[in-house]
Amino acid sequence: VGMTLYRDILVPEEETQFAAVTFIMDDGTVYIAFRGTDHSLAGWKEDFNMSFREQIPAQRLALEYLWDFAAVSRAPIWIGGHSKGGNLAIYAAMNAPDAIKDRITRIYTLDGPGFSPEVIHSYEYSTVVHRITRVIPDGSIIGMLLAHSPHAHRIVVKSSADGLMQHSCYTWLMHGDHFVQVPDVTPTSQTFAEAMNSWLGGMTQRQREHGVEALFRVLTSSGHGTITELMTAG
Repeated sequence: VGMTLYRDILVPEEETQFAAVTFIMDDGTVYIAFRGTDHSLAGWKEDFNMSFREQIPAQRLALEYLWDFAAVSRAPIWIGGHSKGGNLAIYAAMNAPDAIKDRITRIYTLDGPGFSPEVIHSYEYSTVVHRITRVIPDGSIIGMLLAHSPHAHRIVVKSSADGLMQHSCYTWLMHGDHFVQVPDVTPTSQTFAEAMNSWLGGMTQRQREHGVEALFRVLTSSGHGTITELMTAG
């Protein structure tokens, strides 16, 4: 298996967290994987910015990464990612030129957040929705945020953890080389998603933006740069 890597990138105008890797398979196909959110406050702020921005820097970089790879290879493409990486994979695929989009076989989002309803109902999204496979744990929280299309293929898997810890793929149960699947998410997961998305839907774009800015001004004023540092600070 060959591999190329784009390392974390800092955009001069605004902090962003982005990384991607391309795996070249023995059969000539490739899998482009986008990294999810790391522990940096910049990465987490980008996630929150998805609630009010049409495009975050990491989404633009994901599209550029796909475009750059497609320019040097004619191989069939599989694309995906975990958490924010799944969102990036869908965004890159739906906004790619038709010549690139036609080469994409499947798009995987592993407990990744969705998009605004406007994006879900857009023409661009409709061109790839039937190639999306959405994998979420039975108690999903992150993967239930924002809007998701019912036309995307959804797989609900059993997790060995509870609550937010289910977001880690390492807690998803396997039987051989297949996920242990369950019929649907738990009532708690569904109730949380309905409440959170209803709350976001009741706010204007400007209100969501001001709320995110206020939250991260408080977090960064502590002098810490990562979520881990904040959680372990005395």
